[in-house]
Parts: sequence; structure tokens; C-alpha cells
Amino acid sequence: MFVSPVHAHELQTYTVLIKSDQTTPANVTSGVYSGDSVWFWMVDNTENASFVVTLEKENTTLESPILTRSCALDDEGNKTDEACQVRFDVNFNQSDSIGIWNVTYHRFIENVSNS
Repeated sequence: MFVSPVHAHELQTYTVLIKSDQTTPANVTSGVYSGDSVWFWMVDNTENASFVVTLEKENTTLESPILTRSCALDDEGNKTDEACQVRFDVNFNQSDSIGIWNVTYHRFIENVSNS
């Protein structure tokens, strides 16, 4: 993913859907400027699947928490586990965010026993 220096433009938020075998869009290579955001949503329907998204550029690494398809909610619609996350937001609002970022998607399948 390439983040360009800011030009006069309306700030954008890009959405990347993380699926079992691909991301949609496949890459976000053009049109991302300093000040823009990218939201990584975990939408893989595989049972017990989770992802960690890692972005790296030179000596900078950004890593998501463990992302799952959904989070358990209580009767009032609040998450029962505050650590549960389905989305990772990256805001490219610093001058050091400009440049080429390598994005890696780490997929995990938890082995659950029914005993």
C-alpha cells in the first residue's frame, strides 16, 4: 500500500474486507493520502478463524489486535469481552506515514475440542 503526501483533497476512509482466501479490494495502492484512513474488517466465515493485520514501513510496525468475525454481546448490546475486535482502523495522519507499507494478513484457525 502506498501513502502519498497530502494534496488538496477530501479525506477518505477506505474499507478492506478480510476474507478466508482474499481481501477486497485486493490491494489499496493508489489514492491513499496522508490524512486518510484504512479500516480492515474481518469477515471470514470460517469457524474459529481470526486474523492479525500487520503493516510495516522501514522501522515502523503497526499491528492489529486479534480480529474475529463477531463479538459476543450482552442483553443490552454491549460487548461481553472488551478485547474482542472485528475491525482495525489505521489513520495515516502523520508525515512519517508517507511511503510504501507492506501489509501482511496472519490467519489463525483455533482447534476446538467438543469433549
